[in-house]
Amino acid sequence: MDKALAEEIAQIVLRGLWASKGEFFLAMVVLALVSGLCAFFGAYLAKLAEGRVADSRFETLTAQLAVTTTTVQRIQTEVAHGEWAQREWKSIRQRKLEELLAEAAAVEAFLDHFRNQLPHAQPPTPPPLQLDKFEVLISLYFPELLDTGRAFANSARAAVIRLHEFCIANAEAGGQDPVGLYRQHNAAIVAARKSVIDRRIALDLAAVQVVRTIFAGPPVAPENQPD
Repeated sequence: MDKALAEEIAQIVLRGLWASKGEFFLAMVVLALVSGLCAFFGAYLAKLAEGRVADSRFETLTAQLAVTTTTVQRIQTEVAHGEWAQREWKSIRQRKLEELLAEAAAVEAFLDHFRNQLPHAQPPTPPPLQLDKFEVLISLYFPELLDTGRAFANSARAAVIRLHEFCIANAEAGGQDPVGLYRQHNAAIVAARKSVIDRRIALDLAAVQVVRTIFAGPPVAPENQPD
């Protein structure tokens, strides 16, 4: 073999080796790129999954927070309404208690007025006793005063009956001696009036307990100041 042929054969072999090495290196580069991309996308997908889980948890927490907020607001509204209703009820009961005691005082004034008319020559017949408002106030606003209120109303009706008994007796006697007739009936009339007074005292004491309930304690009277 001459020298020229040997050099040509060496060049052909060298070119083949470089070609195979280039393909190998290219394959290695491609493999590295693919591995890197797989690692990157794997990490990305993992992060994406974690993000979706976090988003789902956030939406769940947001929904729970919305429900809790709505519940708290509803409770606060109900509590505020309950407090307002309680204040209004106390204010109404205060006014109605004043009306109730005014009605009781009016009943006593009614009895005293017609009792003072009896010794006259022609005493007027007492009109029907007005107890409707008194009893309605007790029934609607003061169930704790039912017993004392009914006792007062019954004693007032009994007192009016005594006044009517005198008027009937005076009419039957022709009005000739109202003073003497009054003396005969006075003991029963006075006893009936005393019963009304006693029942009124019991009503006032019960009303004080109602005031304690409304205001959580009775009003404090001012102390007497020295002159």
